[in-house]
Amino acid sequence: ISQMLVRLKELATQAASANAGANLDKINAEGNKLIEEIDRIADSTEYAGAKLLNGSFGVTVSSGTGTAITSGTAGLIGATGLESEVTYTVALSAGGGTFTISATLGVGQVEQTVDYSAPTSGTQEVRFSALGLTLKVDDSFATGLTGTMVSTTATASVFQVGAKNTSDDQIGISLGTATTTELDLDSDQLLSATDAQNFLDTVDAAIATLNGVRGDIGAAQNRLTYAAANLASTIENVQAAESVIRDVDMAAEMTTFTKNQILLQAGTAMLAQANMAPQQVLALFG
Repeated sequence: ISQMLVRLKELATQAASANAGANLDKINAEGNKLIEEIDRIADSTEYAGAKLLNGSFGVTVSSGTGTAITSGTAGLIGATGLESEVTYTVALSAGGGTFTISATLGVGQVEQTVDYSAPTSGTQEVRFSALGLTLKVDDSFATGLTGTMVSTTATASVFQVGAKNTSDDQIGISLGTATTTELDLDSDQLLSATDAQNFLDTVDAAIATLNGVRGDIGAAQNRLTYAAANLASTIENVQAAESVIRDVDMAAEMTTFTKNQILLQAGTAMLAQANMAPQQVLALFG
């Protein structure tokens, strides 16, 4: 994905030049295919049945139909999976503009504003990463102002790194999203020099976002590496302690064995002395 973003930057640089006019359609076609491939990789990368890069690893996603919105603001309450104490209020501007969602969370009042444009067909996702909320709108949203709400909660996938059922024996890891939606990449951005120039900034932002995802993965990997090293040290120490205990047991057994050998030898010597006494008495009579 990183290499494809670099290639998109190259294509945008070519398309932004005045001498690329006759080849813009070809440049744009390659750019669109790269964007499709980024999504394919993000959606298909998995291990042991777990998707890794589509935003679902370490995230619990629950869907629910939001309240029909017929005026400027309305509460989106009651979607499956949302905590009862969380209230979302949406300030809308039909046809395009901004979504502003404010929520009362455990840390207090949190507000996030996201730019959007009403889709002409299909659906569009409006992501509120700070709130763990995604609002899906369809092509009727501009007029009917209705939408579907999807709650995404980062619960972290748990790796058991200890022998006990405690938080100290578990590490929770969430991997970021590498889809074009998260990277804010859209198709047909290289059909004009002006669009291509604007797309240069978009690709730069996408590269920065992807670097953040890669950094999070690297940080998690490093943490697991140190956890593994600590476990290896623990195993070595436990085995060493077991060996010491076994050595102590062996020394005690050898001491007992030697004591019994000495007692046996002493008893045999005393018996020999006892057997010699009658012989000495008989010798006196002789």
